[in-house]
Amino acid sequence: MTLPPEALGIDIIRYKLLAFFVAGFFAGIAGAFWVSNTAALSPEHFPWFWSLWLVGVILIGGVGSIHGAIFGSIFMVLVMEGLQWTVIPLSAYYPKLFDGFCIHKGFGFRPCHLRIPDLRAQRSLLPLVADQELFQSLAVFLLEGR
Repeated sequence: MTLPPEALGIDIIRYKLLAFFVAGFFAGIAGAFWVSNTAALSPEHFPWFWSLWLVGVILIGGVGSIHGAIFGSIFMVLVMEGLQWTVIPLSAYYPKLFDGFCIHKGFGFRPCHLRIPDLRAQRSLLPLVADQELFQSLAVFLLEGR
């Protein structure tokens, strides 16, 4: 994108640096007015979330165009508002949802899912138990209900 101006003899690096310095100058002036408006300045005025939000806007919208930055900011605002409408009202149910999710995933890793395996038929587990007779009587008790 910088090839046509360079072909006309315009120093691109000079004008990019000039734009960067002018933007920094105006940001510094705006910051000075803002600090004079607030009585005290502390780290709570600069949450890390806003930096992360701006990086998200740039990543979604793209770096090379104004339209991309506008689209990225609109998208991020819609995502934030959508999360406020859906996630915050469900916060009272989080412990129940988390418990149900853990139980669901725990049963999913079992080899027979919800069916209790017949431990008498699986002799490969018995050498792992120290007292095999106690293990067998416990398995019979659990499987037959005695």
